[in-house]
Amino acid sequence: MGVVCGALGMYLSFYVDVASGATIVLLQAAVFAVALAVSTLRRQAGRKLAHVHVD
Repeated sequence: MGVVCGALGMYLSFYVDVASGATIVLLQAAVFAVALAVSTLRRQAGRKLAHVHVD
């Protein structure tokens, strides 16, 4: 994942004309935030399904 973020960060920084290091770090932070949000939502959905009572 680091190689992908590094390559995409370099690509984006070239075309947006910003610092490459900052672009890579921000891209990795965005990927982490998305992964955290998805895992939290999946965990909450699993808890709701576990509490459903079927008669």
